[in-house]
Amino acid sequence: GPCLRALGQPASLLPLASDYSIVQILAVSPTLAFVVLRQTFQAIGMLRPVIFSVLVANLVNVFLNVSLIWGMPRLGIPALGPLGSGWATVFCSWLMLAALAGAGRNVLTPLLNRPKAPRSPVFRNLASLVRLGVPVGLHQVTEFAAFATMMLLVGQFGVVQVAAHQVAMSIASISWNVSVGLSAAAAVRAGQAVGRRDPAGLRRACLVSAALGAIIMGGASVVLFAMPSRLASWFTSDQAVIAQAASLLPIAGLFQVFDGAQTISAGVLRGMLDTGMLFWAAMFGYWAVGTPISFLLSRVLGLGAPGVWWGMVGGLFVASALLQFRVLHCMRRAHQICGVSDDKV
Repeated sequence: GPCLRALGQPASLLPLASDYSIVQILAVSPTLAFVVLRQTFQAIGMLRPVIFSVLVANLVNVFLNVSLIWGMPRLGIPALGPLGSGWATVFCSWLMLAALAGAGRNVLTPLLNRPKAPRSPVFRNLASLVRLGVPVGLHQVTEFAAFATMMLLVGQFGVVQVAAHQVAMSIASISWNVSVGLSAAAAVRAGQAVGRRDPAGLRRACLVSAALGAIIMGGASVVLFAMPSRLASWFTSDQAVIAQAASLLPIAGLFQVFDGAQTISAGVLRGMLDTGMLFWAAMFGYWAVGTPISFLLSRVLGLGAPGVWWGMVGGLFVASALLQFRVLHCMRRAHQICGVSDDKV
């Protein structure tokens, strides 16, 4: 509450936002554990347990949101409003973790029951994981912090702008999640190509993932440009929110092309074990370019919420360009990355 108030957020939202944030703390641990297991299954090409757990959790989440937000008096369930959605998320986070662990137990059990390796190789493996994983983690923290700052900037313009921002982000995130899936697939395919010393396969994984991303995100952008008001009306009946969200969705159409490109590029680089660039690209794109432009356009030039979004378009463009240049550089060095001499390529 006090922190959000100091950051200029709408006073009417502070009690709900504060309570919701406290409830969400209970979802952090299962979410992190789920991500670890999900990445493990993705790395070995076992996606059925992941899909099963996500589908089950989402179906239950729909039921719980309806039940807890609006209540079900016949079943004795009171209406909790937005806080009900928070509790639904907490329950489904634990459910998703349990479902994934249960569905994948036949795969996990042999891995966990392997004979213990000598201590020194374990420490070397941990050091390697830290070296590769820290830049990935910093990249994601930097990105999430930038989008959180974007939300706080929008919040200073009032409740309608906050609601419209959330509607637009929810719509844009639908297609963005497809790029997250492509990113994971690209990481697996690129990593497998490196493992089997296949430079041609590595280049193919890079090109196919980029082409699929461009087609899917480009198609989604056309939809956002073509029918912003209709899309917004699916999420709310408030005409002021619909009008504001409709002004943001065309920007989201451009926004997500660059966001999808940088997400897929990051996946390719993870597969090639070349993660050092991720954090620096995000830091420069989001914080040296995107956030300052968002502040300038929204506050100094008075463009409001659309100004915040245009700033992040610029930040995403820069981050995306940096990562794609890195991918192109690695593609030119595919034979070296795969450990194959030039005369064998």
